Formats: sequence, C-alpha cells, structure tokens
Amino acid sequence: MPRIVAFLTAAALLVLAAPALAADPPLADTGAAKDVGQTQAALTAKVTPRGAATSVRFDLGTSTSYGLQSSSKEIGSGADPVTVEIPVQGLTANTTYHFRVVATSEGGT
Repeated sequence: MPRIVAFLTAAALLVLAAPALAADPPLADTGAAKDVGQTQAALTAKVTPRGAATSVRFDLGTSTSYGLQSSSKEIGSGADPVTVEIPVQGLTANTTYHFRVVATSEGGT
C-alpha cells in the first residue's frame, strides 16, 4: 500500500508543476473607415480575442510606415469576433491615410 500512495503523490506533483499553455494571439481584420470628414474618421475592425484579454488600437499615417496611433480599446477575452470602432481626429483634409488594426493579448500581437 505505501508504494501506491507514493506513486499518486508523485503524479499529483507532476500535474501541479506542468506549465500553463500559452494563449493564442488574437485574430484581427481591418475594416473600412466610416464617418470620414475633413479632419476625422472612425476606423473599424473585427477582432477575435481567442480567450485572452485583448487590447485594440490602430496604426495610421500618410504612408505604410504609419507613425501615428489611435487610442486603445479593451475588448475582453471572449471566443467570438468583436466589431471595434475607434474614432481618430486631427487628420489633415484632402490627404490619404493608411491604417491597420493592432490587437494585443498575452498570446501576442
């Protein structure tokens, strides 16, 4: 009997010492800009957190080097896609802007 108890104790310790599985990075698809005005717009995306608390922002600028960032928005940790909309202001009229969504969680960006 002592031999079985020792084996069960060792097995329990092995389970407790196992590392936690890393979260998957969120999935993110940039949407269209909407409510575009002379100096403002609302940038949209669809983001799936994939089980980890996720923060979303947009990189934007007059080239694909971007250079500017929108404010961030926390969207939770669910498994379903979330539609995200973040307004940006201070844009220059009659100027083309490029933007991309950036979603970050403990699983990556």
